[in-house]
Amino acid sequence: MEKGDLEQKKSFLKTVAPFSIISTMGLERVADSFHVRKFKNRGTVIHQGDTTSDFYVIKKGKVRILTINEAGDESCLRVLGSGDVFGELSAYDSAPRSASVQALGACTILTMNHSDFIVHLREIPDLALAFIQFLSDKLRWTTLFSHTMAQYDTAGRLLHLILHYKERFGREIVAGKTYEVDLPLNQTDLASMVGARREWVNRLLQKWRKRGYITYNGGIITILDVVALVAEKNRRMAIFQDEI
Repeated sequence: MEKGDLEQKKSFLKTVAPFSIISTMGLERVADSFHVRKFKNRGTVIHQGDTTSDFYVIKKGKVRILTINEAGDESCLRVLGSGDVFGELSAYDSAPRSASVQALGACTILTMNHSDFIVHLREIPDLALAFIQFLSDKLRWTTLFSHTMAQYDTAGRLLHLILHYKERFGREIVAGKTYEVDLPLNQTDLASMVGARREWVNRLLQKWRKRGYITYNGGIITILDVVALVAEKNRRMAIFQDEI
């Protein structure tokens, strides 16, 4: 590997949990074990059920995590972007993949094989501790997110998702009011994230557009009035709690 390539990977990994706290020497060893792979739009990174055990860090682009049931129906679980880590569970225990991962647009992803991953965990104590913290944070986030989503009806869940990804991928257009969220998902993908039909999501998006809340165009969600959108989300939670 050329020195420039290694330095680029080291510089990037310094910004990524759980690599940000390890020593310079440890970071160099870890960076040297990563290989760069590129994926085209909708290219498959991981197949659900595969016995592959590589570990991944997104350097550029976005991916979606999805599961497929026995009937072939997809459920989109989450969207990850630059600096996010995935595949760590199979990299640790070599169990079959519990979900598929698909590129959303062109992606550059760093990959590390299972053997190198385990060696680094054993030989770099700070990395092992950082991964414990990383997995703890991920479990807490998942628990909190699931609990929060359970408080809403389906419309509220969609609003919650839009606002969640506004924090992760949003670009401020008008301070405190208008945001552009690059979330390259079609309406079928959005529907699968909240347990609804595509037609139902389409009607909601059209209704919210007419109310001046959001617009949706080819995966770009523009929040026109974030205060009104938050108020609508809170109203949906109150309605749902009254019903139950």
